[in-house]
Amino acid sequence: MKVEKTIKNEQKIAFFEEFCFENEDFSKIGLKPFSILQIFQDASTKHAEQLGVGFEAMLSKHLLWITMRIKYEILRLPQANEILTIKTYPSGKNRMEYDREYLIFDADGNMIIKGQSKWCLINSQTRKIERMIDSPILLDQEPIYKERFLKSDDFEPKFLPDVNYQIKLDDIDNNGHTNNTVYAKMIAPVLEQHSKTINFFQINFLKESLIGERIDIYSQKENDDLLILGKKCEGEKSFTIEIKFMLNNKK
Repeated sequence: MKVEKTIKNEQKIAFFEEFCFENEDFSKIGLKPFSILQIFQDASTKHAEQLGVGFEAMLSKHLLWITMRIKYEILRLPQANEILTIKTYPSGKNRMEYDREYLIFDADGNMIIKGQSKWCLINSQTRKIERMIDSPILLDQEPIYKERFLKSDDFEPKFLPDVNYQIKLDDIDNNGHTNNTVYAKMIAPVLEQHSKTINFFQINFLKESLIGERIDIYSQKENDDLLILGKKCEGEKSFTIEIKFMLNNKK
């Protein structure tokens, strides 16, 4: 059960929530990407509501938030049922993009996971990207990630897909396309072929997918990294993922 707490001095800047990962959130690859992305999404959704820029508020202005990229790094693998705190806050914007930070701390205040997402605004009627100058002014803080997102160049698959996934009604979010966390579920069978613990994860969203569409998923090892490509059956590239594993598989 989650216990929400708000720090008065940071109420409009950052969102805090206590939570824990459960046994089902872990596998032989360590902490499942889906579980981390779900925590990120829940926290950012609640914070957006607090800031007055949640789904309904933005839709009334014919605007929708769209996630372009998400990345995270595990500094220390948590234990199942360990009490943790997530902190999330906006960290800046430019003309077309908006960043949000995610920090997960243990009970002693040590950061054990850090993450960042990059967003844009689209017009709900034209589906075209809106300039951030027209977006609400949100309070910013210093980003925890100084490094830019990886290029994560995709590859041209030479073989048949590792697995395919058909988008279901339950996978669709309020924006009418596949929820961001679902992509981590799509690749789960590919990840379970590996036994190393995931240390770094980045997903780049290239093309939205809709109900009924089939996504073919390909993987390729590059040195010690794992590259994953999702393509629609028509050939359009839907997403790319880059994964780095812990050295010597130390936890």
